[in-house]
Amino acid sequence: MDYKVLSKKDFDAVVTGEITHYALWLENELNSIITNYFVRDSDKQESFKQFLLYRDGLTFQDKIEIV
Repeated sequence: MDYKVLSKKDFDAVVTGEITHYALWLENELNSIITNYFVRDSDKQESFKQFLLYRDGLTFQDKIEIV
């Protein structure tokens, strides 16, 4: 994408969307790393994610620190 041709408003929207996309992707990767480290049984991995990783109190920064 040629960012130079975008208006400031469009540029902000595109960049915000890209940053959000990569932040969500990175958090998903962190969730996978943590899950694979602590839970080897693939049948229990989804429960582990739901019970621990997807709760409101565990922040993105917390997940970075765990890894």
